Amino acid sequence: MLEGKGRFLWRAFLILTLSSAVLAYLAPGEETLGQSYKLLYLHLPLLYTSTLSLILCPALTLLGLRTKRLYNLGPPAALLGIAFGVGSLLAAELLAVYAWGGTTTSEPRFVASMLIYALFALYMPVYWAGRPRAAALYALAATALSLYIYYAVVISGPAPFHLHPSGVVMPLAMRLPLLPATLAAVALYARLFTALEKYWR
Repeated sequence: MLEGKGRFLWRAFLILTLSSAVLAYLAPGEETLGQSYKLLYLHLPLLYTSTLSLILCPALTLLGLRTKRLYNLGPPAALLGIAFGVGSLLAAELLAVYAWGGTTTSEPRFVASMLIYALFALYMPVYWAGRPRAAALYALAATALSLYIYYAVVISGPAPFHLHPSGVVMPLAMRLPLLPATLAAVALYARLFTALEKYWR
């Protein structure tokens, strides 16, 4: 059953990725960024999936206080959330290099993201310590602190510059590839999650 599910997810990932690539190729260039903006079709789906995964981590850990199987799903959620998040940052860095000729490691969202991923990386030693209540409390604390970090660094903190434009409306042809690209990221995530799940049963 799991093998059949795994094959389905791989096929879905490949088909959706190919569909997104074709739509991205056909999409017009952006007035300022040219063709480099199409790296957003990699950056955004990875970011969306990472965010959802890091939200799942404390939820699964809390529910796992009653059901061990759910508790053991916390680590895959944390690890994949970090991995997909780092992938999204790498895509953003590539975009910055192609569009502006430099990296963006001092950009507020980049800094906040790295701090958040570091917080969730520290969840793993707490989990390995074998104390479910401590892991649940840490996961909740990491989530609350992540929200504070985002607010303090990105929203209310002093920001000399922001690379993320506001008020920009992308035409349909530019937005269309995002749908299959996001679904492809979800399919890849689901496949990797089911693979990692076996190690924490």
